[in-house]
Amino acid sequence: MLRILLSAFTVLALVLGAQAQDTGKKVSQITFASSDKNEDGLVTLGEAGQLASNAFLSMDANDNSLVSRSEFLEWDWGYMYLAEQAGKVERYSAVKRVLFALRDRNGDGDISRKEMRLSMLADFARADLNNDGALSEKEYLSAWTPIVVLKTAKK
Repeated sequence: MLRILLSAFTVLALVLGAQAQDTGKKVSQITFASSDKNEDGLVTLGEAGQLASNAFLSMDANDNSLVSRSEFLEWDWGYMYLAEQAGKVERYSAVKRVLFALRDRNGDGDISRKEMRLSMLADFARADLNNDGALSEKEYLSAWTPIVVLKTAKK
């Protein structure tokens, strides 16, 4: 089910592909909206945790409770299409490798559920610019680590 949902994000990026730059923002906005389960305009720590858990389950293609480097690099929210349209596939791939290294906190080549949770907690704290315990859409789009890192691929 999660893989179908995440595939829908990729399809959405393809459908919106005429305006690649706007599409990237729209994909990020959709990610924010899908994380905001109670639709109050904020992503709480619990909602961010659910997003991280769902992403982990989707990435773990062989269901061994670890996300390998290859599983992580093959998984995509829909940004690869944008990188292809911008002619920046290599840059995007490099950025994904950096993001993997950030998530693989012990450097063993796999991301465990604990590493994913710890990364999410650190990402959340870094993105909560006003320290109110929730991320506004502005905070999410401008300071949430995966979004920030993926944006660098566009430059």
